[in-house]
Amino acid sequence: MFLCGGKKPKTQMRTLALESHLFTLRNNTEDIMKIFYNAEKMQLESQDKEMLIKGKKLQELHQFNEATLVQQIEDQIVDIEKAKLKKQTKLDEIYEMEREILQNEIEIQVIKNLMKDDEKIVKNLQKCDIKFALDLQEKYRQSLEEIEEEMSQKPVMRSEGSANFQSQSQAQRRSSSSRAKLSNDQES
Repeated sequence: MFLCGGKKPKTQMRTLALESHLFTLRNNTEDIMKIFYNAEKMQLESQDKEMLIKGKKLQELHQFNEATLVQQIEDQIVDIEKAKLKKQTKLDEIYEMEREILQNEIEIQVIKNLMKDDEKIVKNLQKCDIKFALDLQEKYRQSLEEIEEEMSQKPVMRSEGSANFQSQSQAQRRSSSSRAKLSNDQES
């Protein structure tokens, strides 16, 4: 302390009081500084805790969002697989229908070919029947001509003559009825 020998005791007392007051102020200032320091430290620690809490919450939220996103993606994958399966099922149904249509078309073509073959067979049979009938008619005509020729070469007897005449007219009637029958068969 600054005790000066030449000063009055009152001044000395004031000086001592001021020095003491200054010392107290310094101590109080240090205490205030410590309080400010501790307050800042506590504030920083509080902010750090808040930041940690916010960080944890953000991390949890991120994990939740990530899990939700993963679940949504998995759900979308499942939906896509279901859609693919439905599409494949429809494609299989369409393929089966096309196969049945093709099979039906083949069967229709086979039936048409069989009908054409049947028509050809019927026409051939009709031609054969007509040809057979014409051949029969020709043979019958030739037979008649041969009979007439033989008859013309034989001498005619009166009793036989009337019989020959009757057999010739019967043969001609048979020939006429055969021709009529053949023409009816040809028309039908």
